[in-house]
Amino acid sequence: EHTLTVVNAGHMPPLRRAMASECVESLPLLSCGLPLGVQSDEVYAAEVFDIKPGDLFLMCTDGITEMFGASKELYGQQNLMESLRRAPANVEQTVQSLIHDVENFRGSKTQSDDMCVVSFARRESAKRETPQATGRVVHRGLLDAPDRISSGSVESKWTNGVTSRGRAKDSVEAC
Repeated sequence: EHTLTVVNAGHMPPLRRAMASECVESLPLLSCGLPLGVQSDEVYAAEVFDIKPGDLFLMCTDGITEMFGASKELYGQQNLMESLRRAPANVEQTVQSLIHDVENFRGSKTQSDDMCVVSFARRESAKRETPQATGRVVHRGLLDAPDRISSGSVESKWTNGVTSRGRAKDSVEAC
């Protein structure tokens, strides 16, 4: 059994691109808690989703969907889902493609919010060797300078509690 456990702390639900159908959907979360730290007694519900071979997941902050374009329109959820639908199968290329799409949409407008993107996928076929997982978080601060891009672990940069579980022979590709 391969599952993803999601605890939402005020962000948009993760998106899933099913490799078999190339369908992109928001995970149907039953609860969306307040951002961490808003209320000390907030209870966050964990929800579990099956992960199929080839499924790719993407999570991002609202700095992506609330990015204003040159004509003052928002990038929005629909553009995000369409960008994910047409992105390459490789996780790192998917993130790079999305960031490129958002920056083209923004044009010369100043970035007004942070952008954080986390993506990972279950490989289509599990190898019978030691699992290999890679991870990198792309994070852009309010300044539009390349030196503001940092790397780190998902846990240190993402406020949604995300874990991926599978048998030891399986591997997960993450970016």
